[in-house]
Amino acid sequence: MSWKRRTAGWLSKKAAQLKPDLVLTDVMMPEIDGFALLAALRTNPATGIVPIIMLSARAGEESSIEGLEAGADDYLTKPFTARELVARVEAQLKMARLRKEAGEQEAALTKEIQRAQQFAWETLEHIPDSFATLDREFRITYMNPSAAQLAAASGTPHLGERLWDIYPTLIGSPVETNFRRAMDERIFIEFEQYFQSESVEKWYLFQVFPQPGDGLILYLRDTTEARRTEQALRRSEQLATAGRLAASIAHEINNPLEAVTNLLFLVKMDQSVTGNTKNLLEVADKELQRLSHITARSLKFYRQRTAPSLTSLEDLAESVLFFHETEIKMRSIDLERRYRSALPVLCLAGEIQQVLTNLISNALEALGDNGRMVVGVRPDEDRDGRQGVTVTIADSGCGMNRLTVDRLFHPFVTTKGESGTGLGLWVSRGILDKHHAKIRVRSKRGRGTVFRFFLPLDTTLGGDAAPPVSFF
Repeated sequence: MSWKRRTAGWLSKKAAQLKPDLVLTDVMMPEIDGFALLAALRTNPATGIVPIIMLSARAGEESSIEGLEAGADDYLTKPFTARELVARVEAQLKMARLRKEAGEQEAALTKEIQRAQQFAWETLEHIPDSFATLDREFRITYMNPSAAQLAAASGTPHLGERLWDIYPTLIGSPVETNFRRAMDERIFIEFEQYFQSESVEKWYLFQVFPQPGDGLILYLRDTTEARRTEQALRRSEQLATAGRLAASIAHEINNPLEAVTNLLFLVKMDQSVTGNTKNLLEVADKELQRLSHITARSLKFYRQRTAPSLTSLEDLAESVLFFHETEIKMRSIDLERRYRSALPVLCLAGEIQQVLTNLISNALEALGDNGRMVVGVRPDEDRDGRQGVTVTIADSGCGMNRLTVDRLFHPFVTTKGESGTGLGLWVSRGILDKHHAKIRVRSKRGRGTVFRFFLPLDTTLGGDAAPPVSFF
C-alpha cells in the first residue's frame, strides 16, 4: 500500500511539472491507488485546483459521494459513453476557466485594494494635518504622526485613552457637544474652536465623520494663521477706511477754510482795526495758514499715484516727518537730518512713502523721551554698479535680539503686543522687492536699530529677484 502511495506522490509531482488542464483517473488501478493519487494531487499546491474526474466500476450513490468527498470534481460510473465523458470533461474545463478568471479578477482586485490602502496609509502618515480615530467609548485607536506630535505637547499617552480623560477641559464645551452628536446621530459635523492658554492662542477646524461600524474619524487643522491673516486684513481695511475718511474731511475743510481766510484778509484791510485787535487778527491768520498747510499735506499724503514718477526721496522723508513733528517736539526727541543732494528716483511714490512711514513710526515707538533719531538720504551705488539713492532710518531705542531680527520681515511678527499687526515690515519688504531694492538691518539690545535701503534710480528696470534681507 505504501508503494502505491509513493507512486501516487511521484505522479503528482510529474503532473505539477506538466501542468495539465484536467486529470482523468480510475479508482482501481493495478499499480496505483486512485484515491491516493487524488489526495497527492490535492495536497500539491501546483495541482490543488486542477479539475479531476474519477472513473469507477462501482455503481451506486455511496461510491459517487465517496469520490466527491475525497476531492474529485466529478465521478463517472462504468460503463459510460464517449459522448458523456466528453461532455463531463468540457464542463469541468469550462468551470476551471471560470474559476481561473474569477481568481485572477479577485487577485487583481485584492492588489488594487492593497495599493489603495497603502496610498491612503502613506497619505495619512505624511499629511500636515492631524488625523485620528475613536471607538464608541471615545477612546483613541489611531493617530497619524501629525496628531501624535500635537498630542506630545500634553506629555500624556493618548492611544487607548478616552478623549475626556486626556482633556477634561473639553467636557461641557462645544467640542464635546459636537462629538457626541456625531457619534449618536452618525452624521458629519464641521466646526471651528478657539483655545487659549497662558502662553498661546490657537484656532482649530474640526471635521468629525462617523466611522463605518462604530466610532468616529477626526480630521483636525490648525487655522490660527488664517484667522490672524483675516483679522489683520480686516484691521488694514479699517485703517484704509479711516484714511479715506480723513482725506475726505480734509478736502471738505478746504472750502470753509478759504472763506475764513478771505474774510480775515478783508478785516485786516479795514483801517478802523488797530492796536491789539490787529495783532490778534495776525495771529489768527497765521494759525489759519498753518491749518491750510496741514490740510494740503494730508491730501497729498493720501493721494496715490498708479504710475511710476520721478520722486525726491528727501521730500518723501520730509512729508512723513511732518506728521510726526508735534510728537517729536513733545517728547524732546533729537532728530538729525542727514540729507545730501541726490537725483530723483523713478518709483511709485505712494508705496515708498508707505515704507518710510513704517520705518519712521517704528523708530519713534522704539524711542523713549529725549531719544535720538537719524534720517538720512544720500546718492549711492550698489555692488552691481547700479546708481541710486540710500535711505537710512536709525534710532537709539531699545533695539532687538537676533531671534527677532531674523524673523523681522515675516508676517505677524511684532514687538508691539496687541497694538501691532506684524504686517508693516512684511508689506514694506514686498514693496522694496517690487522696486528691485535692497534693505539691510542692524540692531543691538539696548543700543538701537538701523534700517538702510537702497533704491536704484530706475526701479522699473527688471533684474534678478531681490536678495534676502542682510544684516550688517
